[in-house]
Amino acid sequence: MAVPVCCNLHLGISRRDDSLKHEMVWNIGAPGKPGAPFLCLPLTERFALTDMDDLMRYPVLTVGQTGLKGKCPRCGQGRLFSGFLTTADQCERCDLDFAFIDSGDGPAVFVIFIVGFLAVVGVLMTEVMFTPPIWLNMMIWMPLTLFLCLIFLRPLKGLLIAQQYKRKAAEGTLQDGDRSQNVE
Repeated sequence: MAVPVCCNLHLGISRRDDSLKHEMVWNIGAPGKPGAPFLCLPLTERFALTDMDDLMRYPVLTVGQTGLKGKCPRCGQGRLFSGFLTTADQCERCDLDFAFIDSGDGPAVFVIFIVGFLAVVGVLMTEVMFTPPIWLNMMIWMPLTLFLCLIFLRPLKGLLIAQQYKRKAAEGTLQDGDRSQNVE
């Protein structure tokens, strides 16, 4: 009697994902019984023991629930920022270490695209509809553009940090697993 044994194990539940999913692969043609389906759960190295502990303790939170509000991406309650754009060292509720945070220039790029589009469209519409003098256009749109940049920057930084936590984004490493040699 042949028993189909799959060497791969996959826990498949990520409470940080938007929904709980069990990833299953059906293998047609089990050993000993051609054409008979058997369940094979593929191995992923996505979860460590601490991740499974997190899955049991903390609620399922979306990136929008945490990042846009400036809350901890794991528990959703602690503050992500200690200043306007300065991130805290760790969460005050769940003690998640925020050393992994590296949003880089991402938030600024998104702000430039969003606010730049809004400002250019606004200036052109104002110019076409009302034809004000250039100094009045600048007096209206320069402070408004600066204000919009400041309004958008913090939520977008929180959003990118929450995405980084959810996707476990980190620096690239070589495939042999040697973490000391970072790919640049």
